Amino acid sequence: MDRLEALQLFVDVIDTGSFTAAGRKRRISQPTVTRQVTALEDWLGVQLLRRSTRSITITDAGDALYRRAMEVISDINDLESAFQTAEKSLAGRLRLSAPIEFGRRRVLPHVIDFMTAHPELNIDLDLTDRHVNLVEEGFDLAIRVGNLVDQDLVTRKVDEDPRFLTASPAYVARMGAPASIADLAEHNCILYSLQREPELWQLRNVETGTVQTAHVAGRMRANNGEAMRQAVLAGHGIALLGQYAVEEDLESGHLIRLLPEFEVPSLAVQIVYPPTRHLSRRSRRFIDFFVLRLKRVQP
Repeated sequence: MDRLEALQLFVDVIDTGSFTAAGRKRRISQPTVTRQVTALEDWLGVQLLRRSTRSITITDAGDALYRRAMEVISDINDLESAFQTAEKSLAGRLRLSAPIEFGRRRVLPHVIDFMTAHPELNIDLDLTDRHVNLVEEGFDLAIRVGNLVDQDLVTRKVDEDPRFLTASPAYVARMGAPASIADLAEHNCILYSLQREPELWQLRNVETGTVQTAHVAGRMRANNGEAMRQAVLAGHGIALLGQYAVEEDLESGHLIRLLPEFEVPSLAVQIVYPPTRHLSRRSRRFIDFFVLRLKRVQP
């Protein structure tokens, strides 16, 4: 028995849902797939799958092996990729999702450079603040900012996005700057509607480590960071905005950072992909390229 081949076939059976489909994928017969998986069970001394005339069900031991097998196969693919020439052009299509403003500012420039380096590659870039379903909607990768909702996805953390309390000079001149966390309750705050509890802002005192919760309210809610930024620039209130969205405004003086002695927990920037999908060389190369580029543009 070729153990690596048996592991690959076992993974294919789980991914495709049947021995027949796995054999079709590998262009071998269904009995051959069955023999290989049975030999794998005999070698390990455990039952990996429960078979019936209509379906197969993975056992606990099979689930544990599946996860380890995915890691092994990924490592082998990485090893193969490492020995391929870096200049070898990629081809095909890569579907990528990213948040609108982070995508426009921090993803799109690198996507363009990646396409320039690989002229035979097509990229579908979907900029949306909605968390797409990667499997159902056919995406290869997604870039997410913030806590993940779907814990079943494989994640790779690539950066962090600090968040700041910001307002325009015009707003501060008109309403004054908050001197404490409690003062925020007296101000018009612009809320992010996709947050679980938009009215609760948690801030940590840098010196003492004490975390305080601000109960805020305001006339405007938005589900998009750029809409919030525009409202803040127009002097309509105070908002919690990511560094990537406001760093240029802070440097130019168009926005002011408030209560700098407090920090807001940074949001993780992560690349995610489905655990049941083998990463293509296109995806692996883009991830490595993107991580390297983000490191270069760190402020």
